[in-house]
Amino acid sequence: MNGLAQVRGLGLCSRCHVRKASLRLSYARMSLCDECFVKFVERKVERTLREYDMIEQGDKLLVALSGGKDSSALLHIIKGLAPDVKLTCLHIDLGIEGLSEQCRLKAEELASQEGVELEVVELRDFLGCSISELALQHKKTCSPCGLARRYILNYYGCLRGATKIATGHNLDDVLAVLWDLYVAGDLLEAVKLRPVTRSVHPKALSRIKPLIELTDFELKAYVDIKALPYSPAQCPFGRKSKLNERKKLIDAIESMYPSFKHTFLKTHVKRVSPLLSPLLASRATDRRSCARCGMLSKGELCGMCRLKERLKSE
Repeated sequence: MNGLAQVRGLGLCSRCHVRKASLRLSYARMSLCDECFVKFVERKVERTLREYDMIEQGDKLLVALSGGKDSSALLHIIKGLAPDVKLTCLHIDLGIEGLSEQCRLKAEELASQEGVELEVVELRDFLGCSISELALQHKKTCSPCGLARRYILNYYGCLRGATKIATGHNLDDVLAVLWDLYVAGDLLEAVKLRPVTRSVHPKALSRIKPLIELTDFELKAYVDIKALPYSPAQCPFGRKSKLNERKKLIDAIESMYPSFKHTFLKTHVKRVSPLLSPLLASRATDRRSCARCGMLSKGELCGMCRLKERLKSE
């Protein structure tokens, strides 16, 4: 159960010793009431921001607002912890029938509630088709969807003068990807997956993951307690994805060994990444600008421009 359990009869809160506990955090060996749980989550994000120097003086953040629980929690917490930081939000409408309308509505509702600027971008304007249309031609849509979303965030971040992009990737998201990369032996790609990804190109902004030490379960509990607007709907094309299967496997290990997830992340960030970072830095010179759009590219054309060409030819 993600190292947490929601159980009746937990007794008094381990923190305040006054209110009844409503949540059990197995990995932390604590039972917390709603109020103390909210403080626990926010302090955890605050420590993450400070430990990795995620937000610096003069930063302007572009917050990726999907309309889901993670990005809703991200925006609300950042607004509370860093009220003076300049930020703008971007929502990418993927054009997924039965999902995108809900996500867009919740993103707009949250942005209005938090008093922040929200820009909505249609994926079709960049890719020439929606994800639903793409799925009619291709069985696998997660890879091109992810490529397009990363491209659009960088594109608009640069356009709006942002210094960093903040995303709602949580502990479960990161570990599912890390698991695959470790199994495949792709450690150079794995080392890129960390709390802060520094810029390696003028049009590839630094990225921060303030929620990286929080699980799916914790974030779901947080947004529900805070009554934040979000869409609980899942992408119909990703329900049976390999990464979701990996999440289930990691959850099973966590249920047997509470704190496995946090140990896995800390080992990767504190031990593996420092060993491989010099090798990764030596290959940074391979990065160049796309001959067509000017964005970061490994070859003459970036992945987005190659994807567009492929879709046109089909």
